[in-house]
Amino acid sequence: MRRVSFGLVTGGSLTSDVGQESSAIFALPSGALETEQSRFFSTHKEYIVGAMVEFGLPWRMALEMDGLYRPMNFTSAVVLPNDPLNSASPNTIVTWEFPVLAKYKFPMHKAKLLIEAGPSFRSSGNLNGTAPSSYGGTFGLGVEAHVEIEDRPGNSIYALGGRGLI
Repeated sequence: MRRVSFGLVTGGSLTSDVGQESSAIFALPSGALETEQSRFFSTHKEYIVGAMVEFGLPWRMALEMDGLYRPMNFTSAVVLPNDPLNSASPNTIVTWEFPVLAKYKFPMHKAKLLIEAGPSFRSSGNLNGTAPSSYGGTFGLGVEAHVEIEDRPGNSIYALGGRGLI
């Protein structure tokens, strides 16, 4: 019988979520042209939290599916030629990410080293003038440890797991 595990996933991002710069030229009432630059940049690295389900496969392999809440905080700023920073405002993009991962667990006793990879799909809201990608890829390295909540004949074993993603 193959094992089905449920658990919690938590972590953080190692890279910036938002980084974009654009320029616009507009005419002033006097007829002169002026350039305006807009910058969008991440203000800090973000947290990730969610739930996972894992289906055990042969040869220390598993299929994992996650539902992850990941807010993407950024600042939008307008930069005029004569003023280093005209206006800045904080914004948040609300995202849910759904990675589908193939996982390999290296043989060990209590904790297991693992490597995982697969496609990831994203649903976004509160876009604040941005267009985050709706798909991408996920790669992870980590350590997994299980804590059995209940182990009685006739009952399922539920496991809590943790991992570190890169």
